[in-house]
Amino acid sequence: MTTTWTQSSDSVYTDITGTNYIKGEMANTASSAFLSDPGLTDAQFYLKRTGTSATTVTCGIFDGSDSTLKHTFWTMDFNSLPLSGTLTSNTSTPMTSSLIETDVIGIMHQRTGSEICWIGYNTTDPFDGANSVYTGRDTDGSFPPITASDAAFSITGGAAPSSSTGTRLPPAPLIARF
Repeated sequence: MTTTWTQSSDSVYTDITGTNYIKGEMANTASSAFLSDPGLTDAQFYLKRTGTSATTVTCGIFDGSDSTLKHTFWTMDFNSLPLSGTLTSNTSTPMTSSLIETDVIGIMHQRTGSEICWIGYNTTDPFDGANSVYTGRDTDGSFPPITASDAAFSITGGAAPSSSTGTRLPPAPLIARF
């Protein structure tokens, strides 16, 4: 069974620039709706652009602790982004592992000039409360939760992951011998 979660934009967009070159929606707590699904199959975001560039925009899953790209759903040429905010409709590559808490489903764009990639978000956080929240990469590479907002997206899940990569196991018990 597949599930599609949607969050509309309230016509507010923020730029993806500088050290904040990744922005999106973070699985902020263990109760995030995205963690209830065995595997995400599609991710689309409300995006727009200013200017032109030979750069690429990437939609993927990023490690919330160090910005590592863990999975790529799709990439597109910057100049293919719309000039006004629109939900993307790119063909996605389904995940092959499970999402874990603090992972970010988001957009990455590393600008090289005056071009700007903009991502839509919703300032009322109606998606699933503080469990999944809008975030942007900070200067130290971390992703602070912005609990009053959500990214604007359409994300689909329902495919079982083909491996257990990304699953967090409990720590092994400590055994003390005297």
